[in-house]
Amino acid sequence: MSFLLCDVTTAGGGESYTVIEEVKLDGRNGALHRLEHHHNAAARADFGWHVTEADLLAAVLANPLHHGIVLGAKGHTRNARSMYRVLDVWGFTMQMQTATALRLRPLVEDHVPADAAAFEKSFNAYLRSAPPVVTFLLLTGGVAGGNWAWSATSKLTPAMLPTSAFAYFASELLQTPDA
Repeated sequence: MSFLLCDVTTAGGGESYTVIEEVKLDGRNGALHRLEHHHNAAARADFGWHVTEADLLAAVLANPLHHGIVLGAKGHTRNARSMYRVLDVWGFTMQMQTATALRLRPLVEDHVPADAAAFEKSFNAYLRSAPPVVTFLLLTGGVAGGNWAWSATSKLTPAMLPTSAFAYFASELLQTPDA
């Protein structure tokens, strides 16, 4: 799992993505920790927060008009890749961990590229009308400390959420349109 800052070009009804660099959303100096601290300056536990794609792009010093952050993941079959554009992130900060819900727009799913090296640098989105999906990931940091890295169990596998975090995410996600 990697997060990629991409230049996004729209032409002829399609989108092309060119990878600029990998971006670090996790970690004590990562974008999500900085954004959480901005929203939760009082360092309250059991605190829900939300950032948009534009917020994330600003945190990594990118232009929201020309760039996007893409989650690159291994597909379900050997050598397959899946790419998802990050639309929103909701966080629920606790004492020693932060649960996150990422709303993603599928761009490419389970694609086995003919030239893997070229695909890692540039690709076209072919899932233009796919509805957004949500994945839950855990960060190993909260208001009492931690390193804010992705939990080893969070590599796009199910996250075990406290009911308070799940209730927050369910409430927020039900208010978000699928556009």
